[in-house]
Amino acid sequence: MRGIGRRRACVDAGNTAAGLPSKARTRRRLLDHFERSASAAGFRLDGDQQEAVRLLANAGASLTAGTALALPGRRRGLYLWGPVGRGKSWLAREFFEALDLPEKKRWHFHDLFRQLHAHRRDAQDPAARPPGTSAVDMAIATLLKDCSLLVVDEFHVHDPGDGQLLARLLREIHRRGITLVATSNYPPERLMPSENFHSLFEPTIALIHSTMHVASIAGPMDYRTLSAGRPSGQKNDGGARPKRFSDGAMVLAPEGPNDTRIAEAGLAWPTAAEARELRPGSQPLPALRCTADEAWFDFQDLCEGPTAASDYLTLLPHSAHWVISGVPRRGDISMNGWQRLSNIVDILYDADVPLTLICAEPLDLGPSASPSAVDVSRIASRLRTLGSVGVGG
Repeated sequence: MRGIGRRRACVDAGNTAAGLPSKARTRRRLLDHFERSASAAGFRLDGDQQEAVRLLANAGASLTAGTALALPGRRRGLYLWGPVGRGKSWLAREFFEALDLPEKKRWHFHDLFRQLHAHRRDAQDPAARPPGTSAVDMAIATLLKDCSLLVVDEFHVHDPGDGQLLARLLREIHRRGITLVATSNYPPERLMPSENFHSLFEPTIALIHSTMHVASIAGPMDYRTLSAGRPSGQKNDGGARPKRFSDGAMVLAPEGPNDTRIAEAGLAWPTAAEARELRPGSQPLPALRCTADEAWFDFQDLCEGPTAASDYLTLLPHSAHWVISGVPRRGDISMNGWQRLSNIVDILYDADVPLTLICAEPLDLGPSASPSAVDVSRIASRLRTLGSVGVGG
């Protein structure tokens, strides 16, 4: 804590020497930024968003001044949760981009864990670590190095192993006095929904409540219907524009490779000669096609096989469009299969990479009574931004 105090003193001295704006001016600038950004995206802030903006502006003003955060209960973090499409990620992104703070980091939850696992692998050699430290300790230290603000989108946890790692990360964030801003579709009480493992995660839920101000963002409007914060791409001087997630499609093709709707969707079914075996991680992953333009997978290989979010993140930069064929009825998809599909949709949506799903029957995106019901709502909201070929309604 003495080191943190010295860091704040240095920040205060730097602010004074550089003549940076006062806390009040920084707060006003952040408030104005949110209003302008919302207007540019075609909507007005609702009541819940306005309260979140007020909290974020107060936190941002305190962070840049190096003073104690002005959050309720003197907490150092903010946990924004609510239904899909209420602008939580937009709020976090705008806050991060507008804040003039060099020691800041922002990750999607999947990428955060990819970084943690990669750093842990790099620290496996005990001889390369300080005495008394583990590979996990080193991974967390590397991740949080030179960080005073950490923003994490789509905060959730299902796997008990990830839950243990997350608990250690949150404890270290608190110990270092780092400000954490997280967005989630879950209230803290619904993290780790498995009845078998939820009780093990309850101390971490208590830590979230004691160190973060929890705010609900649950206004009546689903802003994704307005493309809030995701304005349509404009053509450039060459007449083209970057492809976006919403340029993908849901394709109903009950006749498989011979279905005329495949061509209607602008696709050509892969030939046997195009099949490849990829190794994004420790396990091989069959691909029907993998080029710079397109990565094409069968659903069973990609979602029902032993793949992980880290595999999708590794493959992400190599293809401009993902296609998944052989998508079965939702009732025939295992819980793990649906979770993997959810991870893929989240990752591609966050990176704005087009996704096309080819189904023999329409994919049911209705509500579910399963423990993953909130995930279903979020994924359904994202998939409904896709175009459709041969899908009625």
